[in-house]
Amino acid sequence: MNSKPILRAWLIARGDTVRRLRVPVGNTVMEPDLYNETSGEIVEAKKSSARGYVRNAIGQVLDYVHTTQKVVNGVRPSILLPGIPTPDLMELCVSLGITVWVRDGDGLMSVSPTSLPTLER
Repeated sequence: MNSKPILRAWLIARGDTVRRLRVPVGNTVMEPDLYNETSGEIVEAKKSSARGYVRNAIGQVLDYVHTTQKVVNGVRPSILLPGIPTPDLMELCVSLGITVWVRDGDGLMSVSPTSLPTLER
């Protein structure tokens, strides 16, 4: 099941402003999966929590944030996954300052770098 519409609806329901973000870079335009203007989160969504998908999400969201920071202040990286990735990937996300959103039953939960001080291996 696609978690992106669920996250979008949940954020809007709590009063956040979610909008499309188009970032010009060179001769092209990058467009992240979701931009929460209220929190400054740029979200890259993936259909799997497998290593390859998470690594791809990390690279994409860091590129989006790096490029967007040149024109928008206060943006921060987040990824949206259908489940919690392996502890080493969570540790990598935390070390890079990336918030991870995951499905939690019928809802969502976020694990941010500040809410997860240590990880069990």
